[in-house]
Amino acid sequence: MTPLEEAETVRRSLWGVAYRMTGTVQDADDVVQDCFLRLLEHPPADTSRPLRPWLVAVTLNLARDRLRRRRRLAYIGPWLPAPVADARLADESIALRQTASWAFLCASEALTPTQRAVFLAREVLELTAAETAEALGNTPSAVDVALHRARKALGTLPAAPTLVDDAVVAGFFALLQLGLPGAARRLLHPDAEAVNDGAGKVNAARQPVRGAAKLLTFFRRLARSHGAGTWSIVRANGLLTMVGTFPPHDRLRLPTVFTVVAAVREGRIERFYSQLNEEKLSGVR
Repeated sequence: MTPLEEAETVRRSLWGVAYRMTGTVQDADDVVQDCFLRLLEHPPADTSRPLRPWLVAVTLNLARDRLRRRRRLAYIGPWLPAPVADARLADESIALRQTASWAFLCASEALTPTQRAVFLAREVLELTAAETAEALGNTPSAVDVALHRARKALGTLPAAPTLVDDAVVAGFFALLQLGLPGAARRLLHPDAEAVNDGAGKVNAARQPVRGAAKLLTFFRRLARSHGAGTWSIVRANGLLTMVGTFPPHDRLRLPTVFTVVAAVREGRIERFYSQLNEEKLSGVR
């Protein structure tokens, strides 16, 4: 088996690492492509050793560098991950799918790039402290410190959504479509909020919209401004995901495709996340 053939056998795993590091499909695709290019142009010196550890180290470092560059750039409005349909993650273990969940990807934004790389290396790839240090050009003691800080920053992530949670989300949007905002409001926490990622490319609230009354007004205006469109439902990153497809608008900068997911607590929706940046939606199309 040639090095390239060996690398192909772990391409999917490398992509998963890159996606968890960067939070976007496009970045993960680019990182894996750059990793394979590195293999062709600058292969490891010792070809007798298994190739996978080298590929993982290159992927982690390329993704860490890309994450650092992304965070140095100005971003208009809130930054949200790019959703990926669960079908793409179907062959992964439950533990791996949890680190591709919406909650994990959002919480990981609080970590430094090195903390994020260390956490994935130790908790997802199950590397030892020494192996992680070698991969990231660090020391085992520094790895231990970074892992401790990452765990503390992540805290306890929400449990996976239940069928009841899914019913609450689906019910909310169904009630809005039926023109029953009063009934829909009963499915919202009083202090519920909506976070929108438009990246300045489309019209989107650049600050969270807070409060049940404001949210209902926000969704009604959204529906009126878009006009006729279609909705479909997929499961992405462990959450029921509404995918809206609408015709282009002549005057307003409105997205033609966007997704909405909702986090449910105690039977009510407490937060909506709308991904309006179409460049981040290839993972659910």
